[in-house]
Amino acid sequence: MFSSWYTTTHYYLDDKPLRLNPANPSRGELKEGNQTLKIASSALTDEGSYKCVATNKVGTIHSVWTVELQDKFVPAGNFLIVVVLLVVLLILCLLFIYKIRKTTRSYKRKLNVWREGAVPSLNPELGVSEQADLLPYNNKKWEFPRNKLTLGQQLGSGAFGVVMRADADGIIEPGKITEVAVKMIKKTNVDPKYLKALASELKIMSNLGKHLNIVNLLGACTENFDKRELLVIVEYCKYGNLHSFLLKHREIFIDQVDSLGNVDPTIITRKPRYVNIPFPLVSPNSTSVTGSKTYMSSRTASTGISDSSPDTAGMIGSDGYLVPNDKEPAWRSNYMGSDRNSGYDVITTQDLICWAFQVCQGMEYLASRKVMHGDLAARNILLAEEKIVKICDFGLAKNMYQDPNYQKKGDEPLPIKWMAIESISDRIFSTQSDVWAFGVTLWEMFSLSRTPYPGIEGVQNIYTKLAGGYRMEKPDYSPDDIYTIMLECWDAKPVLRPNFTELTERIGSMVEDPIRKHYLNLNEVYLRLNAEDMQGEDYLAMLSAPDIRNMVTSADEGEDGYLEPTDVKEEAAMEMKPMLPQIADSVLESKASSFSNPSYLEFTNNTHPESSPFIH
Repeated sequence: MFSSWYTTTHYYLDDKPLRLNPANPSRGELKEGNQTLKIASSALTDEGSYKCVATNKVGTIHSVWTVELQDKFVPAGNFLIVVVLLVVLLILCLLFIYKIRKTTRSYKRKLNVWREGAVPSLNPELGVSEQADLLPYNNKKWEFPRNKLTLGQQLGSGAFGVVMRADADGIIEPGKITEVAVKMIKKTNVDPKYLKALASELKIMSNLGKHLNIVNLLGACTENFDKRELLVIVEYCKYGNLHSFLLKHREIFIDQVDSLGNVDPTIITRKPRYVNIPFPLVSPNSTSVTGSKTYMSSRTASTGISDSSPDTAGMIGSDGYLVPNDKEPAWRSNYMGSDRNSGYDVITTQDLICWAFQVCQGMEYLASRKVMHGDLAARNILLAEEKIVKICDFGLAKNMYQDPNYQKKGDEPLPIKWMAIESISDRIFSTQSDVWAFGVTLWEMFSLSRTPYPGIEGVQNIYTKLAGGYRMEKPDYSPDDIYTIMLECWDAKPVLRPNFTELTERIGSMVEDPIRKHYLNLNEVYLRLNAEDMQGEDYLAMLSAPDIRNMVTSADEGEDGYLEPTDVKEEAAMEMKPMLPQIADSVLESKASSFSNPSYLEFTNNTHPESSPFIH
């Protein structure tokens, strides 16, 4: 490139003075008295706008040229950098895709492992509550599409979980929408133990079979388990829990117990005295005798709400139940039902007996399937159509009650007023302790939802009274035969308490024959379904029954058959058989309790009875 100039000249590239390197003239040199700029070997950096300014005495002139190379050559170094960057970007993309696929495969593998369980590891000497995680979950049978489940209003809520009403499209029949209840974990909950507890409940329920008088599993949504979303779909009972139902319908109750303590079906006239019933409280000073057993009890008039004693570890809630101090229950399945169009004009003593019979049937089925409830109470009995009652919250692990460190944590409330005496003293939970709780549940029903042990609060007082022989007095609306059953359920010797088969027969004999046959016939459908579904492996049948005879060693039984209390100085609970290793805190946390209730009592550091390991 040549340019001829006259007079003084200056050169610019992109408005900046052009700097030439005399040592490399091929990259640019001035010739003919700086009047000619010659660039012999051009490069990409030579592209731009060149300006030549010539000055003489007359003035200044300038001219501008734009230089653009036609045959550009990219240096090998720049090309290599571009290639390396592209390769690195490609590798990062591949790694990202690989990680996502690996995570997905890992999650699916873990989900499949969870679904398959570990059947060969099942120990026939242990019960289901200790090894629920090992049970299989048949996703082909129980998995329900999430997009066919429409959540509705909330039925119950706790600190960590909720129960929602929902509509499930095709869960029973294709194309038919069914009202259901859905248990789930709150998304704000960060503690994994409640998710694991709900997963254990699902596994137990999926292997349990069906019965008229239990809340049956309908399906589950487990695909988003990794996102902490586990939905357990169960039957919906529109009238809510029995405790709240009786509490709200006291004014329509008809007492059919005559002066002799027997049920008289001819008594059908509503009695005004049942409106706003001022339930009396009891104080443990006098005695009442039934048959050959003597139990301490007495009456003192009161307004129906007791004053808390100094050692009370909880407060009385608005519904008369014990509520832990500053503690929201972790779970609550005892959702409130609909009060509108309930279809109940009256509730009679015969209704209570019929409900008690159905509860016995449900508990008999659970016991036959080797499942312990661990929290039987009126709040965990739901009322459905046709006066059918169903037991709920029976599939959750209760292992934390048995852990020696449990009472020291103080982070979960316990249903002390429904617990058997050996459960309080030695952390022993069994079908026999469920029988004790059934006796308390009967007391709730035939008192129209009074609080058990009225006037007696605090763990110390309750345990001391029970250990001293005190038993609750007969509720105002209980026939004598029902109260006799209550006392037998509260026998201090667990092995002498009636079993649920016997209770079903005895209470069933108090139900009119056509009514009893009606409910037995309704259950036939479930029995046929069970016969079809359980043609393969019955995993619950492989496990040990939660019978107290399978739990305590002979050394724990006294000469009279009573359980010997543990030494107050011992840190661990009594020896169990088979022996289980100490549960570490991390493992213990995964064994969550059931949907807790506001009637639970949280322990504090008050003065405690020496013979109860729950209190230190």
